[in-house]
Amino acid sequence: KLSRYFDSVTNGAPVSNYDGPSRRATSKTGDVKGASGPAPKLSNMRQAGDGAARVSGPGAGVAPRKPLAPSGTNVASPAGKAAAGSELAAQLAEMRSRAEAFEKEKDFYYSKLRDIELLCQTPTICEIPIMKKVEAILYAPTAEEGRQLLMDAQLELAGQVFLGEDEAAAADA
Repeated sequence: KLSRYFDSVTNGAPVSNYDGPSRRATSKTGDVKGASGPAPKLSNMRQAGDGAARVSGPGAGVAPRKPLAPSGTNVASPAGKAAAGSELAAQLAEMRSRAEAFEKEKDFYYSKLRDIELLCQTPTICEIPIMKKVEAILYAPTAEEGRQLLMDAQLELAGQVFLGEDEAAAADA
């Protein structure tokens, strides 16, 4: 299986410029089994003009790792991880609380609509013209059609169309 993976990555061509012991020796942890060369020492480090540390010798061309955390936070430290974790936990708790509140509000309004629907289906009440209009509005397939049915019902039953506060302000403008 490993040879199939290697062949898929290298297209079956041998890798000629790879020096495993040297790469392991220059890695951060070094070669646990003992590399052919010693691990780099601090004397092999030199400061670049931009303040980034660079290694001289084998493996010097490897790009430095970029931090995953936003600047100003050190998530590599246990305190940074704990702070980031507690911040995420607080955000999660807030989102759950908001979701529960929205769920309760949805259930409240759904139960009110269900009550109105049952009222519209009551045998003696369902023949009243306004209840027929309410039922038509409840079962309108789109919001636009429901809005039009509402305005038609207002015009037919009350003689004029009554707009909501936001619609009245938009009509005056």
